Amino acid sequence: MASAAPTSPLRQILEGQLSLLSVEMERLFQEARGRARGELAEQLNQAVRRIRQASTPEELLATLLDAACGFAGGAAVFRIDGEVARGERIRGVPEDIAEVFGDFEIPLASAAALAGAVESRDPVIAATTGAEVSGEMAGLASHGQEDRASIFPLVVENRVPALLYAWGDVQGAALELFAQVAAAAWIAPATAPVELVTIAPAAPAGAAVPDAPELSGPELSGDAERLHLRAQRFARVQVA
Repeated sequence: MASAAPTSPLRQILEGQLSLLSVEMERLFQEARGRARGELAEQLNQAVRRIRQASTPEELLATLLDAACGFAGGAAVFRIDGEVARGERIRGVPEDIAEVFGDFEIPLASAAALAGAVESRDPVIAATTGAEVSGEMAGLASHGQEDRASIFPLVVENRVPALLYAWGDVQGAALELFAQVAAAAWIAPATAPVELVTIAPAAPAGAAVPDAPELSGPELSGDAERLHLRAQRFARVQVA
């Protein structure tokens, strides 16, 4: 039986170089993927931090829009007022359109996709046709017949006060995250005031101790409510 032909020195060199090249390419790929992940995580972290620090609904929606534009070709935010979606801010369109967007209104009855996001409280991806997003919005954003829009509702205590509308190269997972963070910040603004507690002076010895008055103030939630209750207990102890 004939033996296999010996491998030529040139082929051995080429195979060795290809092996080294493959290892180097894999190393570079792993490094690039690690850097990309780190940059994405930092970008998401900074966007979420800015959204949580917003102190008013107007600032919140403006910050949400800024964050969304890093993950979509264009974006807009709407306020929901009854059965009407009112334009708040828009990016990714000519400046003259952005300036008048605040006067723009879409009846939800004429935009099935927007109405669906409000009613279902879930993200909606829709064709940018007149029936789905309204002919006015399709014209403002220069949507094509084959384009798609992604709509993310801000769900605040079982209602939807605002919508995030995005088109182009939309990174849906990031925008849904931003909408959820914005909804949570809408409930508890970063600079919500906490009521100060006035402590009564100590009663004279032997005097009757009146019941400590209940402290009144705005409704609080979470950590603020716990702080409020602790302050009430502390005031009662001081009065006693």
